[in-house]
Amino acid sequence: GFEVFTNKIPSIANGEMGTFVKNTLAPQVPPKLRKIFLKGIDEGAYIKVTATKRMEAALSEKKGVIMLGDSFNMRHPAIASGMMV
Repeated sequence: GFEVFTNKIPSIANGEMGTFVKNTLAPQVPPKLRKIFLKGIDEGAYIKVTATKRMEAALSEKKGVIMLGDSFNMRHPAIASGMMV
């Protein structure tokens, strides 16, 4: 799985996602796995997109409170876990 930070998610239907995966993500795949990774994309591997949940921080009215990291304990939908700080 990959986490993609972009304002516009490339379309799967028109092939933009396949191109994005080949050009942006494939170079980050370890060399020993890259060939089979690209083969899967070329053969129409199923690509699933799941948005990560966003929660805007709210102002804390408690004096001296500092919220760090994943202090809201958000869960990542792909791996069902959050970063515990």
